Parts: sequence; C-alpha cells; structure tokens
Amino acid sequence: MGAWPVPVRAALWMFAFAAGAASANLCTRYASQTLPVVVVVFWRNVLSILVLSPVIARGALGAVSRRRFWLYVARSLTQLLTIYLWFAGLALMPIDRATALNFTAPIFATLGAALVLRERIDGGRWAAVIVGFLGSAIIVRPGLASFEPVALLPIGAAVMMAAVMLMLKALARTEPPGTIVLMMTLIMTPVSLPPALMAWQWPTAMELLATFGLATMSVIGQVCASRAFALADAGFVAPFDFARLPFGACLGWLAFGEVMDGWSWLGAVVIFAATMAIARREARMKSVPQRGA
Repeated sequence: MGAWPVPVRAALWMFAFAAGAASANLCTRYASQTLPVVVVVFWRNVLSILVLSPVIARGALGAVSRRRFWLYVARSLTQLLTIYLWFAGLALMPIDRATALNFTAPIFATLGAALVLRERIDGGRWAAVIVGFLGSAIIVRPGLASFEPVALLPIGAAVMMAAVMLMLKALARTEPPGTIVLMMTLIMTPVSLPPALMAWQWPTAMELLATFGLATMSVIGQVCASRAFALADAGFVAPFDFARLPFGACLGWLAFGEVMDGWSWLGAVVIFAATMAIARREARMKSVPQRGA
C-alpha cells in the first residue's frame, strides 16, 4: 500500500483493527462465560507474548526509548484497567451494546484533552461532546426499567481507552508499532498474574483455543491501530473505529443470537455523529499529516 494516499492507508489500517477487535470480542465472550475475567485477561497476556515471539526474535526491545519508558508503563497499566472493565462488560452484556457504548472513547478523549492537556475546545466541539453523551444515555436509558448497571462497565472502559489513545498517539510519534505492542504485553503480563491467582481456574482445550484467538486478534488489532495513528492525526483516524459495531453485531448474532434493539442503534448513530463532528472540525483546522508508514 506504499503508493496509496496516506489517508486511505490510515483508514484501511483502522478497518483492519476494527475487524480484529470484533473477532477478539467474540473470543472474549466465549471464554468468559465459564472462566473468571481476571483469568481470561492473564491468559490473553501470556499467549500474546507467544504471538509476539517473532517480534521479540527481531530484537524489538532494542528499539525502546529510555526516555519514553515511563510512558510505556503508564500506557500499559491504563490499558490493563481498560481490559478488565471491557472484558467484564462483554461477559455480562451483548457484544453489540457494549461495543456501541465503548464508542464514547473519542468523546472522552476530547474532554480529557480539554481538562488535562488544557487544549482549547471551541463551542462546536463542546456541542459534539454533549450530543455524544446524549447518545450513550439513549443506549443506557438511566432511570428506566431497561437500565442495566453493567452498562457502566464499557463506559468506564471508554474513559480509560480515551487516556490510552492520548498516550498511544504520543508514543506512535517516535516508537515502532511492534515495540509499542510488545512493551505493553510484557508489562501487563506479570501485573495481571496476582488477580488471576485469586480466582484461578485451569482452562479447557476450547477455552484455551478461544483465549489464543483473543490474544492473536488483540495483537493484530493493536499493531494495525498503531500503524494508523502513526500515519494520521487521531481526529481523522478515530471515526473509522465505528466499523467495530457492524462487525460486532454480525458476529454476536451469528454466534449467540444477539439482536441489537432500535434504541441502541439510535444511540450508536448519535454517538457516531458526535464523533464525526469532532473529527471533521479537527480536519478543517489541521490537514492530515503526510508521514510515511
């Protein structure tokens, strides 16, 4: 794809990420039906090291910048908390609804950029943030009989994912995609062991196979996302993540017979519109950086 325009390459990398993430969610849902979430997370990390062994063999650790080490640590620990919340949400609610709520991550990223990084957010972007939260309220429907407290899990994961997105963008400016994913996995694996030991359960052959699929798709997705963020600005790249919703809805229907209701689709469309509005305003203010892969 080297001769293709940079925006096209970035979009295709994000579509590949979306397909990998939807497949990983399906594997997570299957494994977490019988295994504790903390055990699934640990095996996911261990098997990810196996998947990343070719990257380790190529000496990717030698590319780690020492001055970026603590950013690697912060990103990895935040990612681990994101995974715990996200896996718990997938275990307790339909894949498509959890995915739709998780799309609030770019909205939280915009809010975080304003509150933490002190970036100037104009009235139009604040309006998009408010509309995005309205979309999540449509899905969650607080105060109604259909409200599910477990819906707060994917929303919490979205908050953590927003922080991960900001740190990933900072790392992607100087660090190779394979090294970013490898360091994350090497840091998360030992940290995830103590919680797993507290609820330890040996996986069956099928559970192990599902967890291996989860690890493989997660690694592929992370590499694809890292390449996309290295090519283009987050405001341009993030909206393509919405491809996870049709992928996830289709896989959830095929594997578990889950059907997303009209209110959830409406909420997802509202969130999508809000995120696209944020992305378009950023694109107008700053053209997509023309960097090589």
